[in-house]
Amino acid sequence: MISDPEQVEDIFLENRPDANTFVVPTLHHCFELWLNGREKVTVQDIKEGKAKGAFFIIYTDGQFDDSLAFEQFIQEACLRIDDQRIVKILIIGLGKGVNVKFFDSLDLRKVKDAKGDDCDIVVFELADNLDEGIIELMQRQLRDTSKMRKGFSL
Repeated sequence: MISDPEQVEDIFLENRPDANTFVVPTLHHCFELWLNGREKVTVQDIKEGKAKGAFFIIYTDGQFDDSLAFEQFIQEACLRIDDQRIVKILIIGLGKGVNVKFFDSLDLRKVKDAKGDDCDIVVFELADNLDEGIIELMQRQLRDTSKMRKGFSL
């Protein structure tokens, strides 16, 4: 059991995956569980207590092998919400093998939500830049529209 955020990187490094990194099947399953049988979730659903917002957190030490499927998933997920504040997918990069350029481009890419508005649900951050911790990163997503990463570069 992980009781300290500092343990995450150590556990990740000690238990390196032997295979490729395919995140979409698990992320899709989690997203469908969150939708709980609904076709989409709206801000009104949340205000009325019929649904809750969601954070999905992915730690990676490289790049997703299903990156095209991930991009497609993001587009489809945005069409099932009516406000980008409802869902955030936080991608935390660990170590030196992270493809920063790819994840930064995902972070910047805007797709459309169910109302046709810009939908920015992907947030990328390097673990080394999380001085304030993941909870602060999550809180920043809830209160700030400007969430530019420290040392941001493409």
